[in-house]
Amino acid sequence: MIQGVYIMPHPPLMVPGIGDAALITDTIKAAREAADEIAKLKPDTVIVISPHAIVYRDFIYINRQPKLSGSFSNFGRRDIRMTFESDTDLADEIISEGEKEGLPIGAMPKHSFFDEDLDHGTLVPLYFIKEAYTSFKLTVVPIAGFAYSDLYRTGTLLQRAARNLNLNVTVIASADLSHKLTADGPYGFAKEGPLFDAKVKKCVESNDIRGLMTMDESFVHKAAMCGLPSIVMGYGSLDGYELESKVFSYEGPYGVGYMVARIMPKGGKA
Repeated sequence: MIQGVYIMPHPPLMVPGIGDAALITDTIKAAREAADEIAKLKPDTVIVISPHAIVYRDFIYINRQPKLSGSFSNFGRRDIRMTFESDTDLADEIISEGEKEGLPIGAMPKHSFFDEDLDHGTLVPLYFIKEAYTSFKLTVVPIAGFAYSDLYRTGTLLQRAARNLNLNVTVIASADLSHKLTADGPYGFAKEGPLFDAKVKKCVESNDIRGLMTMDESFVHKAAMCGLPSIVMGYGSLDGYELESKVFSYEGPYGVGYMVARIMPKGGKA
């Protein structure tokens, strides 16, 4: 019941009026192409795997409030606010499957002191999806500081939960790649940055999941990325299926790598 996984970046400057996006028009075009494909899939629910939600080293908290909303007020666009109906049934099913699997996943406390607004890692991809399609519920799954094998296992829970509830689900792996691509970028340059992005792009093009999960930890750290855990978890949601993938675009003119890609089970939904 997982229709496919879309890897989408999340720089807020992709959203009109936030920043100068003149150098990433290919990324914006690709995001709209991905959104158009998702509209044709007509998912019941969209799961966004976000590295900028409330992230813990050893636990995944899923926000199951009935309404999930957020704005770009932190980026000068308070007027752009989006609200989505939460798929609380799917959230509960993921949590239940996590308990069976022995993975530390639970519901966000009802009276949490954390800001429950949706983060930009969730909002940016949804901005483009909502342009093309609005008839979906939303579940947000944060990443965690798990080993990549356990992030992959967490992804398998998404598949099982969707199947248990007989839902058509599209997964968004929200992911920026290296933040150290250029000397004049906000985070500076590291030689590992371009090498990391080239490796991730090649692995996605060939669906080399093992290659993604076994990169040297020091190499990944020096590349200063935020997206590999989301991508690995996304692949976990398609566990057990032959896969075909397409990279719509890749660019990094502002010093951060942005890739838009699609990973689908061969012959249709998983």
